[in-house]
Amino acid sequence: MSQHPSHLTTAVPRRAVVTGAAGFIGSHLAHALVQAGAVVVGVDRRDPTTDHTAAANLAALRGLPG
Repeated sequence: MSQHPSHLTTAVPRRAVVTGAAGFIGSHLAHALVQAGAVVVGVDRRDPTTDHTAAANLAALRGLPG
């Protein structure tokens, strides 16, 4: 699978809600959507103050436009 699947660049929603955005799959999905031009709202039940992996994943997303 390529880093930038063509279906993400041709049919990107303008807005998206990603559940599990602090996890591995959710954070990568959110990142791909933002890179493709979508405005993304991430939702997760993890507490980033105690879950360091979640905190790192969210920090990477916070710096992205969108």
